[in-house]
This record gives sequence, C-alpha cells and structure tokens, in this order.
Amino acid sequence: MENVVRFAPVLKNMRGTIYFEPDTDVSGTVSWVSRRYRYRNVGVAPSLIENVSQQKVKDKLGKAPFVALFAPTESIRNFLEICFSVVEMPRHTVETVFLASCYVSSLQILGPRSVEKLRPLVAASMGGPKELPDVEEKRNLRLTEYAVLDSHVTTATDAHETARAALVLSSKEAEKELDRFVRRRRKVAAQDCKTRFWRLDEATGRSERDAVLYLDPFRIVTENWSLLVKHKEFRRLFTDKNQDLARCFALLAAFVLRDH
Repeated sequence: MENVVRFAPVLKNMRGTIYFEPDTDVSGTVSWVSRRYRYRNVGVAPSLIENVSQQKVKDKLGKAPFVALFAPTESIRNFLEICFSVVEMPRHTVETVFLASCYVSSLQILGPRSVEKLRPLVAASMGGPKELPDVEEKRNLRLTEYAVLDSHVTTATDAHETARAALVLSSKEAEKELDRFVRRRRKVAAQDCKTRFWRLDEATGRSERDAVLYLDPFRIVTENWSLLVKHKEFRRLFTDKNQDLARCFALLAAFVLRDH
C-alpha cells in the first residue's frame, strides 16, 4: 500500500525517465536535464544509479529533479525479479523500460553511445543530424511525452491480453501468436513515428544518428517466453484477474539527447 501512495505524486510530476550506460561520462547531459526540469521529476532506475561508475554523476542523480523509480505494486515487483533472474539483457535496461512504462513516461537517452543496449527493443526509429538546436531538442522531447501518453492504455492492455491468451496455447502456437503481435506493434510504432515526427524528418534531410526511437518493452517477454513460462509465479501473475502487469508493456517513445 505504501508504494501505491508514493506512486501517485511521483507520476503526477513526471517529465521523462533517463537512460544511459553506467560506464559512460554523461555528467554534462545530466546537468542539462537537471537545469531543464528543476521543478519536475525525472525518473531513474535504481539499478542504473547503483552501477554508475562516476561518483559525480551518481551524486547528481541523488538530488532533485531526479527520482529513483520503484515498482508501484507487489505483482510488478515480483514480475521484475523474475525477469532479472532469466533475461540476459542488463538489469538496468530491463528495469528502466518496464518502470518507464509503469510511470507513463517517455525516455531520454543520454548520448548516442547509450542506444546500443536498447537496440533489441526498437520497434521504429527516426534519424536526424548529429546536433539539433535546443529549441528543436525541447520540442521533440515534448512530442515523445505525448506519444507515450496517447497510446499507453491501448498498447499496454493489448500486450497484456496477448500474453494471457498465449499461456493457454502450445509452445509453438504461443511463439507464433507472440511473433504476429510484435510485428503488428512494429507497424503501429512506425506509423506513429512517421506521423508525429515528420518535421524532424523533413527539416534535417539527412540522418547522421538515431534521434527518435520507439521501444517495445514487451519484447523482453516475447524473446524470453520459453524461459519465463517455466516460472509458476510468472504464469500466476498473468492469469490473475488483476491487470497490474499491463502497466509494464506500453510502447515507449524515446529521444536521443546529444552530448551536452
């Protein structure tokens, strides 16, 4: 109950969740984010904070506007622990995308070098120049927020229902159905990306890096399905009438910040 009570005020004031590789120097970009959102909350996965190699970055993440995110319910916390024990993807990556979805939050990826660990989850992308003016960077950050908010209920619920349905199928049929669902999600993400970020595409005329990514956290489940379904608790969580887990599976829009 305590987490649910704490969850609401954090969610109310959220303006994105940051992601970066913990061994990279992102101190300048962290400072830029801190200045931009000084009166808001910017989420950070606890495991990311724990693994940051530079003390000056870790110190900044311990102060406002940064907030260590947490699983709002016991079922989500249990689900995360199962994923940590099975999935080979880094813990801070898994925790970031699932919690960002729980908080209806877009992602702010700190620097192009931090994109690679997220690559397996990319459902769609839009390129851009190496650098964008501040005004364009800020505008696209707002667009990623709207993208997550507009589609959250639909994409999260659809993924949850697909997983529930797959549990009663044979392994082979479940994999086929999950694959079909993921391919449909890619089309949805690609269309939304093209529609929402057309100005970025037309204004640049060239692609020197990833600028916008649409990430699918549900891919973590589909790619590890055969291992996850062996856990009785995983199956119980999805067959429970409670739809808490649906919060974890929304499509996420992410903007790749340039190095500041």
